[in-house]
Amino acid sequence: RNSGWIVLYIPSLREITTGSGTYIAHTRRVTTDKVGEDELPIEVEEVLWYDRPEFVVQCMSSFAAAHGDQLAQIRLQRDSEVRRDTGAQTLLDLALAAKKLHEVIEFRFDVVPRLLGDLFLEVIEELKIQRSMRVMIAIDELNFVLGLSQFHAPRKRRIHSRAIRAAEVFMDPIKLGESMRCGFVLAATSKAHPSMSRERKSRIVGGALAPYAPYDVDRRNPSGDYLLSALHQRSEQLAIDMISKADQVPDKIPAEGATTMTCSPFSM
Repeated sequence: RNSGWIVLYIPSLREITTGSGTYIAHTRRVTTDKVGEDELPIEVEEVLWYDRPEFVVQCMSSFAAAHGDQLAQIRLQRDSEVRRDTGAQTLLDLALAAKKLHEVIEFRFDVVPRLLGDLFLEVIEELKIQRSMRVMIAIDELNFVLGLSQFHAPRKRRIHSRAIRAAEVFMDPIKLGESMRCGFVLAATSKAHPSMSRERKSRIVGGALAPYAPYDVDRRNPSGDYLLSALHQRSEQLAIDMISKADQVPDKIPAEGATTMTCSPFSM
């Protein structure tokens, strides 16, 4: 930050999957194959994904406070429903809109939780395509978004982190980093581990839409350790590739600091 970088810093990803505040399902009505007593098809509510409104507000407020002047210079490049709803023109407008949306959540409960989730993802998309300023996304406690969350659905079913939109976007930090035009992602794990009680596979639930639906391998490995192991292996190979290119592009290789996992090369 002192060098002029824009840094989206999230020091505690566990707040997404274990923290306080609400977790709100976004649902749709679907018609089943079953027929009711009136001989009409039975409709049920299907969960598409979950959102964490309070986390989004906290994260965006901190981001705006740290980079207000810089974010005010970045005009939004993408068209989106949340941009149209809030009237945001700059990245600062979008970040500040989170708090304003949350203030009316009880009056627009059918829309605002989803818009806050959209807003969080939209900020990340805008950072990914940013070219005028260098961007770093720094996240800690990565292991808390790779397995089961501490939240439950009806009938004592456990919600997988993959179903929470704010968590899913960080589940593959290497892929996220590779999609950035002018920046990189740093991710670190925590020595603390999420509490993992044994859960039957049938009791692990997620969203109905990809990428928020847990895979069979997620249900077989509820801690998410298999994902973490794969990420470490890919990160080590990425670090080797970066070092091999250091003589060619020394200005693009981060020279200071140590991280648990380097998730993308620096690109311009």
